[in-house]
Amino acid sequence: MSTYYYIYTEVNMNGKWVCINGLVPEFKYDYETHKYKDEREYKLCETYWNGSRSYFGQTYEKLHDLGRRVEFRDLSTELQEKWKSSVESENSGESTWNYPSIVDWDRLRTYIKPDEYDSHGIISKDALFAYNHGDIDELYADDEIDFSKLSDEEKKAYQYHEWDSSYGWTWGIKKVVDEVSHDISRFEDQNNIFFDDNVKYRVVVIWT
Repeated sequence: MSTYYYIYTEVNMNGKWVCINGLVPEFKYDYETHKYKDEREYKLCETYWNGSRSYFGQTYEKLHDLGRRVEFRDLSTELQEKWKSSVESENSGESTWNYPSIVDWDRLRTYIKPDEYDSHGIISKDALFAYNHGDIDELYADDEIDFSKLSDEEKKAYQYHEWDSSYGWTWGIKKVVDEVSHDISRFEDQNNIFFDDNVKYRVVVIWT
């Protein structure tokens, strides 16, 4: 069974939580003509979405640990509308099989530094090149290589490197922080908000 992770950004303005994600036009598709119609509906997009439990599962668990569970009715009006069926289930007393968590933005953005990594070691330059250009999904330290026994010429094929494992949580947290920062920057530019400590943000995490 697939697992999907949805992440949104909310701001507290005048004591009320508001979702600051953008609206994106979704055009209707005609399956008979195989063309998009000139009909569209604007839908709230996510700050970040991931559909892989293998790659994002540890990140979700870390986000859950950093935050706390809430009810759908505790979210902004925009997200309650987006997840209307879940809100209705809560209001009718039914137990929902998915639920949201919220993480304080100030805590999340300072949790890990950009130059902190969960993996390090001696790797081949060929592997690093392939990884940086998307040809392989993961790097592994070459522990079987005795670097001290290599000739000077052979050593040129390897280098020490630090990176985030594709299956760990550090890369995921950094990705979420980067995407949330983008949403906040866009929101603050639009509203001319500069260095206002009274404006608070939080990250909403929902899995299905």
